Amino acid sequence: MWRSATRVYPYRLWIGWASVSVLLLVTLLANPGVSSVKPDLSGVQAALTAHNYQGALDLLSPILGADDKNGEALSLQGEALIGLGKAAEAEQAFAKAIDNKFREPEAYVGRANALISLGRAVEVGPLLAKPLEKPKTPKIGAMLKNAWGRAQFALGDYSKAQELLLGARYDDEQNLQYRIDLGDAYYKGQVYPLAASEYEAVLAGDSTRLDIMYKLADAFYQQRRLNEARPLLVELLKKDSTYHEAYLRLANIYMLAAKSRPMSEATEYYKAALSLYRKVRVVDPKADPILVVKNIATVYYLLNAHDSAIVELQNAISAGASDPELAFYLGRSNMLLGQYDKAIEAFTGYRRTLDSTQPPHVYVAGDAELFWRTAMCMEALKDSSYEQQIADNYRRAVELDPNDERSIGGLALAYHKLGRYAEAAVEYEKLIVKHPTDSRNLFNASLPYMQLNNNEKAVEYLLRAAENDTTAGKVYEERGYKLAAPRLIKMQRTADAQKCYRWLMDREPEVCDHRQWYGFTLFAAKDYAGAVPVLQRAYKCFEATREPACKFNELRWWLAFALYESGDKDASYKLCEKVVGCDPGNKDAKDLMRLIDEQIIEKN
Repeated sequence: MWRSATRVYPYRLWIGWASVSVLLLVTLLANPGVSSVKPDLSGVQAALTAHNYQGALDLLSPILGADDKNGEALSLQGEALIGLGKAAEAEQAFAKAIDNKFREPEAYVGRANALISLGRAVEVGPLLAKPLEKPKTPKIGAMLKNAWGRAQFALGDYSKAQELLLGARYDDEQNLQYRIDLGDAYYKGQVYPLAASEYEAVLAGDSTRLDIMYKLADAFYQQRRLNEARPLLVELLKKDSTYHEAYLRLANIYMLAAKSRPMSEATEYYKAALSLYRKVRVVDPKADPILVVKNIATVYYLLNAHDSAIVELQNAISAGASDPELAFYLGRSNMLLGQYDKAIEAFTGYRRTLDSTQPPHVYVAGDAELFWRTAMCMEALKDSSYEQQIADNYRRAVELDPNDERSIGGLALAYHKLGRYAEAAVEYEKLIVKHPTDSRNLFNASLPYMQLNNNEKAVEYLLRAAENDTTAGKVYEERGYKLAAPRLIKMQRTADAQKCYRWLMDREPEVCDHRQWYGFTLFAAKDYAGAVPVLQRAYKCFEATREPACKFNELRWWLAFALYESGDKDASYKLCEKVVGCDPGNKDAKDLMRLIDEQIIEKN
């Protein structure tokens, strides 16, 4: 029985395995996508590591053809597609991998990268929120936070990006890319000291990263830590003499250094900057040629080499450069050469180009220069037909930059020339608010008020201009008193007028009018004894000029009356006769003569 049993058992065993094999075969035939053998993906991994993205896709093709739900293979396909720049297809591959339960962080991060490339960074947060709830390890958490942080960076939320990227850096201190991303977020958020700190840490770990060396130098530059930025750029250029961005930034450092020095020293810095800008053309002629032209033209402008600046700009425009700012630079150089017609033409063309863009250019404070320069060129031509355009340009400049005193003053003067005195006064008042003791502004502010017959305001500013005059020649004190004094007399502010004429008489003793009106202020104040010698000297002053005697008849009357009040009736009577001789109908002189006659009769 035992032997018989042993013969039967192998047969039954074979029948059993055969049955199982048949069942498996049937299952495989019915479900060709199901395989009990895990495909070997090591070759794909090696191709990706070697950046052979198309090769990786070729290796994946039969694998995914046999099983298009293989999550790991789909994720690797997404990586290869990202490498080839096919972000849309990559995003679909990663999404399918995740849907097929391949929930590895690489798939989530890969899809996040694809979404960022597609401009759909807003979708990254919801995608990574759940995986970030319980990451398996801190490094996985860092990977996910970094991807989310870069998405926030792409969205322009630099504060949120900094928070997430800082978390990634804490979770994986050794990953230099996380530090680079964090540094970039700090830089874009203008937190330059922290950006520099991250870049320095990267360079400490990998000193070969010239791109990071440049970023560190630029972070120092933005903080105006020029003494730290400059040696970094010099070292960078020693290692890579074709790094054109470094030449540009180093040139800018020389430009800044020049601004803080007198022109005698600044010239050498400008020349050094010019040499560096030219170097860019040599090492990389395609490196932002318009920026290079603008910078070279600017240096020529600062060196007063405006002819050379014009040549540079015209060459660029002739070569087809489309940047409209070149026309502005061209106008500026022509303006400095006194070629105002050409400057106006260039400025007008620049503005026309801006206005024709779609959407139309939105003017900002920085554009104010275009308008005030146009106005100044028109002023320089001294063509009255431009007066309205001058006012319009200055007005536009003030609207764009309300703090530009040059434009405010220009607009005030333009309004004054147009006879728009009330508007001119408003603009001058703005300057007085900014500089309440500036004698020039105060004097100019009085002018429209004089035209408006507002003597109160006019006199106020004239006297303030005189009192605050710090010019060597006391120009505004003299002008202020000359214009204020007669108005003060009309306003019956005799004491203030007297102060003005006293100062003018001392400054210009040969001017007869000053003595005449100073004497009148004493006369009006009934200081006849004080008025007599002043009026007598004024009288002799006019006689010496050989002016027609009747021209200063009023002065005769004041002196005659002052002599009478001082007790010299004979001299008073003689002068009254001369007054009546010039003005037979002068009742005051006749009455005084009659009074003197009566007093003589009574005395006798």
